[in-house]
Amino acid sequence: MLQISSMKITMSIKLPTTWNEIPEKNYCKISKSLHFYRKFYDTMPDGKAKERFTIKLIATLVHHLLKCNNYFKRKIALVQLPLEEYEQYVSFLLTASQRTVFPKSFKRHGNIYIKPGDRLKNSSIGEFAFIDTMYFQYLKTYNENYLLMLIASLYRPKQKEKSLDDQRIPFSKNYVQEHADYFKFLPRSKKIGFYSPMKDVEITWPRYIQMSFLSQHKMMKKKVKIKRNKITHLSKH
Repeated sequence: MLQISSMKITMSIKLPTTWNEIPEKNYCKISKSLHFYRKFYDTMPDGKAKERFTIKLIATLVHHLLKCNNYFKRKIALVQLPLEEYEQYVSFLLTASQRTVFPKSFKRHGNIYIKPGDRLKNSSIGEFAFIDTMYFQYLKTYNENYLLMLIASLYRPKQKEKSLDDQRIPFSKNYVQEHADYFKFLPRSKKIGFYSPMKDVEITWPRYIQMSFLSQHKMMKKKVKIKRNKITHLSKH
């Protein structure tokens, strides 16, 4: 729990501090933002353009982390606080992903697709090697076919025979290749959320972040008027 405080206001807000604490919906959106950043960062001109791109990413991450709070608290935090105040709370997202919990199982085409065990603990050596290959091939080429095969490898229908180790049907490359297209029309953020897009990338906090989230990026379409004393800082509670 964190506190936003001024001379007359004390307001507690929630911010996740680890990858696993982030609710699944927000995690998928954060993953999508990080994926977009990784994909296009190297195409940006050096200098201020890259720094602005990074600042925009950080503002988006702050926005998603604050979604653990109600509408009013989010608006207070986004409008009043400089983005630099969030550095210590966003920094864990700017390094290699430490999330160990996969998005939950889901139903599609009449089947329930079971998620893998945390840290892929119920995956065979052959399965893990295939997943690893699809992961790095996707990061190298951004060919969605690799991403779809990755998802088809991770999420498989429930097998009829009960098993303590793995509820999914046994891994098969043929099955993966035949069923990868089943996941083509999943929401983009959900597809990206099935893997850790920043596993091998770290982001440097920009040198200059002074303006508030609202004035820096104009992310919100409507202006918010808050008749309160200016909030000055975040502090641990």
